[in-house]
Amino acid sequence: SDDCFIVLRKIFFDYGYHRYTKLFNKICLFFHSVVYLFQIYYMVNHFNRELFYTMSLQMIIFVFILATMVSSIYFEDDIALLLDLFITSSWSIESAGVETQNLIIKKSRTINIFNYAALSLFAFSATILLPVFGDVSELFLCIRVFDEYFGVWSKIPNLFYFSTLHFMFYSAIRLGYLFLYGILNIQIQIVILGEHILQISNDYDDVDEWQKLYNTAYQKEMYKRLRFCIKQHATLKICITKLLTTVTSVMFIFVVLGISATADTIFFMFCNLKNQDNLLKLRLLSIAFCNGFVVFLFCEGGEGLIDEVFSQTQDFISISSTFLQTGHIFNNLMDCPWYLWNTKNRLLLLTFMTNCLQPLKFSVAGIALNRQLAASITKVSLSFANVLYNLKQF
Repeated sequence: SDDCFIVLRKIFFDYGYHRYTKLFNKICLFFHSVVYLFQIYYMVNHFNRELFYTMSLQMIIFVFILATMVSSIYFEDDIALLLDLFITSSWSIESAGVETQNLIIKKSRTINIFNYAALSLFAFSATILLPVFGDVSELFLCIRVFDEYFGVWSKIPNLFYFSTLHFMFYSAIRLGYLFLYGILNIQIQIVILGEHILQISNDYDDVDEWQKLYNTAYQKEMYKRLRFCIKQHATLKICITKLLTTVTSVMFIFVVLGISATADTIFFMFCNLKNQDNLLKLRLLSIAFCNGFVVFLFCEGGEGLIDEVFSQTQDFISISSTFLQTGHIFNNLMDCPWYLWNTKNRLLLLTFMTNCLQPLKFSVAGIALNRQLAASITKVSLSFANVLYNLKQF
């Protein structure tokens, strides 16, 4: 298949939006929302500083998970339309030439290996939080809530709550992976388009330059190929714009939740540094990994809009930093043999270059979704965690 990341699509779109999965998603959303309301009610009735400090982490994490579940339902049609548009308009990697094709495959394989390893660790992190491995009352408020409000029947909601924990964790990363999947494939299409532009007249290399300038067939063919590339570039910009609109509509909420969850995770780890319970430490490390991984997913996806040029350095693939429109495509257009083209083709080339001048990035209220945001979230979270830790000492 030409889809280098088809496994991600199968896991997070085909399976994620299967009719039975959607039904189960709604059941879990309803159940965990009700449980969350019970937890809020319990915290209000039994409010104290210790309860707030110990259970705020779980409450914030589940707000984030519930928000992603609602968002996945709300954006289902948009995601499906975007994926359909992308699949129908994508160029085959075989059209990019052998060297570039091998480069794309090698890069994709590296990314896939990383994703499989990360997903395995994520699954382990969810598993280690199950009560079968030890008491979880220090991490999950639902244990106390079910005991108080359901009494002898508490085992039933407890069983359903923890049996759906893996699905809840899956829901937490589904949108992030769909976002990353789209960006990764757009990167590949940008590289293929760039190769087409660079090779736009390679099959005419044996023709004398003077003959090219006055060859009507050559000029018509260049005009046709330029229009072909412009059409693909316009389609990619539509995909990016739709993706940008979808992401920025919920970006602020997720940034706030991301900062809150990260700060609370760090704070909770500070509070348990001297705790002798190794299982609790392992669980906290698992939560920290999951939290950091979700932040990484979104920020890396946003960074992908900036870092889109594949280059090879010392036998491994690296990505150079440049804007999606102004970097790779614009520079390739400048390398075209425009001096051999007639006025009509030159004007078309200028139009193409003009369309490449406006860089796109995911941002809202001045906050850009990139690696710098991940660093900023970590920095702000450390500050908040330090404040909370100092307050706890009083």
